[in-house]
Amino acid sequence: MINTWAAMPLVPLALALATGIAITPWLPAHAAWTLWVGAVAAAIAGLAASRLALGGVALLVATAALGMLRAMPAPLPPDHVGRLALPLRADVTGRVAAPPVAAPGRLRVLLDVERIDDAPRSGRLPLTAYGDTLPDLVVGQRIRAEA
Repeated sequence: MINTWAAMPLVPLALALATGIAITPWLPAHAAWTLWVGAVAAAIAGLAASRLALGGVALLVATAALGMLRAMPAPLPPDHVGRLALPLRADVTGRVAAPPVAAPGRLRVLLDVERIDDAPRSGRLPLTAYGDTLPDLVVGQRIRAEA
């Protein structure tokens, strides 16, 4: 029995989607949107002109563009801590997001940030506290620290 593309109709689509995901790091978002719009327009034109091969290839390119768009990370909100200019020394206020990890002489804490220097902020921030006597922290506890 010979396997043909007709026997495996989703394989080309899966390969196109995987290709789009794989090339995401090298192309900006606007290029993916442009590629998708152009491929959909070419597919419609090819199918309207009864050029099925052109329409099929264009649909595969559109599927690859959708894979690129799906794999792109969402943009950070304007108040996210990832947008702050570094290095920065500030007062950080937030809630403990995960159980702290203790080690000899230090405590690692994952913090859901609420405010930085009295300005509302969002995001998660890993902090490490050093010392011999460290506080016992629990998930959900609100803390303020200079970091």
